[in-house]
Amino acid sequence: MFLNDEGWLWIDRETLDYTASLSLDRQVPTLSTPVPIPELYSKPCSFLMIWLDICWLPVEGKYSPTLGRAFVSGHRPTFWGRASLVSYEMMADEMEILPEQLQGAGFMAELPRLSGALFKGTSGEALFYDGVTVVDLFSNYPTPFAKNSWEKWGVSSTQNPERTFLRQIISFSETPVVAELKDRPQLIPISVPKELAKTWLSLFTLSDDPRLWGVTRHSLLAEVEGDLRTVVTVLEPYVIEEFPGTPRISGSAIPFVLRNKDTDAATDYFLRHASPSAQCKITLNPDEPISLDKE
Repeated sequence: MFLNDEGWLWIDRETLDYTASLSLDRQVPTLSTPVPIPELYSKPCSFLMIWLDICWLPVEGKYSPTLGRAFVSGHRPTFWGRASLVSYEMMADEMEILPEQLQGAGFMAELPRLSGALFKGTSGEALFYDGVTVVDLFSNYPTPFAKNSWEKWGVSSTQNPERTFLRQIISFSETPVVAELKDRPQLIPISVPKELAKTWLSLFTLSDDPRLWGVTRHSLLAEVEGDLRTVVTVLEPYVIEEFPGTPRISGSAIPFVLRNKDTDAATDYFLRHASPSAQCKITLNPDEPISLDKE
């Protein structure tokens, strides 16, 4: 549940979401009659199918604390079950149809630093919405990167400092693509090594270092003058392991495990700033990447 500054409560339930006004003026807080969001379905559905209870469950809304409203997109039920896709935003107890560019778009990420939210359009567009204006982030993106590169994309964010990235690394992309979402808003491309094509990439920052770092199954990367450069390579049968999501961050050190796939033997390593107390064995240099193994 979320409570906005105006006293409206967003109630996130398993099948149908609601908003309700929460009054704190009395000794006992009082809640108004909950108002349900529109009942929409992920696939076309007829009134008969609803009566027979054979429709998919209603789609859930996505609440944006930054914009103070909820978003929901799906098919309205019709008599014959024809497609009737529509997208709404709900502010307090008022519902409005979203701008045309956001019709059918999927909510991707909250962007509090930019005072907005990120959506994926029906054709894969990256759409920024500040509650009034919709900006297609790909419209001014360099053409060589945009062509055939953004059919599937995801969002990665780091903390301390907060930075947001759009990435197309996995799937069938022959050209690995990463771009940072900056103010205005706009996408700034980040050069990454070609060997990152068709593999996963996790992005992170150290708590006391604004530089961007990356980890893949066989490499560590560091940001150098706006580009990601390889500083560590790992050859077969060794692989870098990490927990799902961002790597385990402890203070200013990043622990990771190097595992031998043949023997299952594992060795712990730490990525940290060089200092007299750090007792670093290797200093990383993007001009001279090192090859790491259990030794």
